[in-house]
Amino acid sequence: MTTGRTWSRSAIHLGGALTTATLLFVLVPVWGGMGAAWVTTLTFAALAFASLITYVEATGLGFKQCVVPTASDI
Repeated sequence: MTTGRTWSRSAIHLGGALTTATLLFVLVPVWGGMGAAWVTTLTFAALAFASLITYVEATGLGFKQCVVPTASDI
């Protein structure tokens, strides 16, 4: 997926781990399990978006071409 940019992918996941740990310490004492659920949801969404941006930049494909399915995808 990273087409030779393994450091980019690693940096995205490392950033996600640090963000998750930080937000868990902040939100779990206040919101408990719901805080943990929101942290996980938001972090996964951010990681998916960051991975998508990295892929778009690495391949030169358009954002729409990577996100919107076409007939040839089926």
